[in-house]
Amino acid sequence: VRRDKIRTIENLHVLPALTKLSLPCHVIEKLDAVVHAAHLQSLILSHNKIQKIDVLEKLFSNLKLLHTFALSDNKIVDVNELRKFKSLPNLSNLSLRGNPVSEQPHTRSFVIYTVKHLDILDDREIDCQERQQSVERFERMDVEALENN
Repeated sequence: VRRDKIRTIENLHVLPALTKLSLPCHVIEKLDAVVHAAHLQSLILSHNKIQKIDVLEKLFSNLKLLHTFALSDNKIVDVNELRKFKSLPNLSNLSLRGNPVSEQPHTRSFVIYTVKHLDILDDREIDCQERQQSVERFERMDVEALENN
C-alpha cells in the first residue's frame, strides 16, 4: 500500500491471530478498530495524523498482549490523552517523540509516572532514578491539588 493512502483501520476482527501491525506514514486519525485485534503485540502507527487516543480505556484493556506501541510524529497535543496508556497492562515500550505534547515540560516524567509498567519511552530505557523522580514530582502535585481543594 502506498504511503499517505490509508485513512482508517478497519476489519481487524477478520484477522484474529494478528500480532503485529505496522502502518507508518499514512493519514490515520483514529484508533478505534485496533481493540478488535486481541492478539496484537506490536502496533506501529508513527507519522500519521492521530490527535486523540479515542479508544475507551475499558476497550483498550482488551489489548492485553500489546507490549510495543509507536505513535511518534503524530498530532497528540493534550497531556490527558497520555493517561489512557495505563490501561494497556503489558505495554513496555512506547514512542511518543515528535508529537506536540512531547514538547510540553515534564511530559516524559508524567508518562513514566502514569504508565508505571513502561520500560522504554521514546527509545530510551527508564532507569530507577528517573522513575523515582517522576513519582516525587507528580505525587507532590497530587497532594498540593488535594490541599488546595
